[in-house]
Amino acid sequence: MEAMMSGFGDMGKTMMCAQEDSFDETRGGTHSLADQVARFAKAKKDNNARYLDITTVYDGSSLKGKRVLVTGGEQNLGLELMKEIASVIPGIDVTKDEAMATLVAGVAEPVDMVINNAGYFYGPAESVGAGENEGHLNFAQELLMIDICSVGPLRVSSALFKAGKIKEKVIIITSQAGSRRWRLTQNPPGSLDTSNPFTGNYGHHMSRASCNIMGVILSQELKPANVSVQLAHPASAARR
Repeated sequence: MEAMMSGFGDMGKTMMCAQEDSFDETRGGTHSLADQVARFAKAKKDNNARYLDITTVYDGSSLKGKRVLVTGGEQNLGLELMKEIASVIPGIDVTKDEAMATLVAGVAEPVDMVINNAGYFYGPAESVGAGENEGHLNFAQELLMIDICSVGPLRVSSALFKAGKIKEKVIIITSQAGSRRWRLTQNPPGSLDTSNPFTGNYGHHMSRASCNIMGVILSQELKPANVSVQLAHPASAARR
């Protein structure tokens, strides 16, 4: 593979449990347990190699000879992808419109695939603060997460597409955190108990919900041009 790196409620639980055996994604089904913690525990209990170690089933031979551009290669998933990287386009900030000209200029020939991996997660837990809980919200950081995780992939993909630099596919690394159902299944309701403060992580969930609908719209627009758009949830991964 020839590649380039640009730097930078209870009812719901009951329903999903009833479906888990026949629709579990870790067995090749079409649905998954929305509760990520429960899904991981089930995979460990079943010794599910497909879920726990993707290298046991992954075959990258289809990428042989492909040109792939990846954003966000400093750590985690992007850093692993860098093992396949042949060259680097430095100084690309996915939040800067002006950086897109540099990115496009750095792509000498069209790429087969763009992997939008750049992401950011603001560390401190966010909440409005109910009862005696003080709460903490950082609106600037929320907007930054939306810019990086949602507008960023659109900014990169649109610049490359309009320049005729994408041939086949756009992949967007996102998260099931943008799903309303996932949030209601994974996280309990708020509590006024100060010993168990509520964690909202507003910016993270908002940025991923925005990213997911953006990906849907982008797929609709690019389909007539024979460019597919795929949203991918990478499981647990720290994003900074």
